[in-house]
Parts: sequence; C-alpha cells; structure tokens
Amino acid sequence: MRMWTALVFLVSFAYQSKANNILILAPLGSWSESQIFRALADTLAAVGHHVTLVTGFEPRKESPVTEIFAGSSSLEDKNIFELKMMNIITYLGESQKIVCKKMYENKDILNIWKNRNDFDAIVVPILLNEFSAPFLINYNGTYIGLVTVGIEANQIGFQGNRLPRSVTPHVLLNFDENMNFFERAFNLVFEHIMGCLYEYVMVGQLQTQMEKSFPGMPSFTELMDIYTNYSLLLINSHFAMDGSYPLLPNQVEIGTITARLPQPIPKQLHM
Repeated sequence: MRMWTALVFLVSFAYQSKANNILILAPLGSWSESQIFRALADTLAAVGHHVTLVTGFEPRKESPVTEIFAGSSSLEDKNIFELKMMNIITYLGESQKIVCKKMYENKDILNIWKNRNDFDAIVVPILLNEFSAPFLINYNGTYIGLVTVGIEANQIGFQGNRLPRSVTPHVLLNFDENMNFFERAFNLVFEHIMGCLYEYVMVGQLQTQMEKSFPGMPSFTELMDIYTNYSLLLINSHFAMDGSYPLLPNQVEIGTITARLPQPIPKQLHM
C-alpha cells in the first residue's frame, strides 16, 4: 500500500490535479546540501506546488518558495572530511544539538510543527537531521526521505533493501564497488563501528536536547521507527557516477536535479 501511495505522489509531481502544500525540512547541512534541497524546492514550485523550505542558511532574496531560516546550519565553517573520524562524530553530534535548540526556539517553525497536517507531504533528509522526527508524530500526509550523501546502505536498507556490504562501501571510505578482500573486511568492521558511535554518541546526545524541547516526548528509539517509515526515498546519486545498485520502486535516484540548462554569459563578463 505504501509503495502505491509513493507512486501516485510521484506522478502528481508532474501531472498534479491541484497544487500540493509541501514542507521541506533541511535545517542542518553543508552549503552543497542546501543546494540540493533548494533545487528540489524550486522544481516542485515550477510545476505549481506550494513549497515551504526550512533551511540552515539565510533565505534567498528572490525565491519561488517560502524559505524559513532555522537559526544556524552549524556546518558552514568546516569540512568534515578534513577531521579525524572520532572528531567527525563528536562535531556532528554537537551540531545537531545546536541546530535542534535554535530550530525549536523559532516561533515560525513551532507554528509549522503545530500545523504540520496542513501539508500534503513532508520531505526530510534521513541522515543527520533526526531532530526533525517530531514533525512526523501523528502526521497523516505523505512522508518523503532524502539521502544527500548518495548510496548509503543503512538508510536504503530501512525498508528491507539490504545492499551487500561487499559491494557497497561506507560513504566515508574512499572505496568503490570493486573492493578487494581487505577493503571488504575493513568496510564491514568500519560499518559496525560507525553504527555504534552513531547510536550511542550522536543519538544519545540528541535525545537529551529533544527532551528539553519536547518534554514527555517518546524515546528517540520509538521516534526512529516513525522517522524511517518513509513512503518515498529520493537519493542524491546517479548510476553513471556511483555504480548500479538494486533499488525498490519507491527509492529514486535524483543525482542530476541540480543540473540546469545553459544560460547566456552576463554582459559584464564579455571580453
């Protein structure tokens, strides 16, 4: 049933009988990730949908969508790929706490949260924006996940599509699908270590902050059952760059969404 709901919603993107009200939550992320969400928002707006985008960056002066500043992206000043592994986990965990606190102190965002069922669909990145889970509590519309880092085995596997680790390298490793025996073994061990650090360091820190923002809320473990129960998953990847992987019908690659038709060079740049 969920798959058919997702397919119907996909078709409605291009051939909608009415304008849908869509909320995109992207409060935490790098500048490059923000461009993915803005491209998605602009594309939906171009075909007639009403889009509200919660972003970690200052709203654009001219935008076809409603943009709301979450308070801080907390990632704009560092390149996580230049940090040591444990520092990455600590840094991302602290970043989630900071953005979560600022986001739920924003009256405009709290008002959106209270009226979340006014939206026909909610789009949430399902990695490193877990504090958006309260928007899905008792939500009756269509929930769409978005993976910004490409083929990420854990996120894709939430609906039972378990990609083999022997050909699916972790996104933080500089491996491709043609791994040798040592790389496959290392990839498997690394996957388990990162999973434990994610659960006990990042999610553990976030649980404390979430309880401050929403006293009496369910445990984060319960929230994650809702959070990962998406109807449609958009993946920022393309088989030409990331290799071919078996995906479910409701898991769609959108790696070229930021591509644009060529535009004339501005006159001031002419020689």
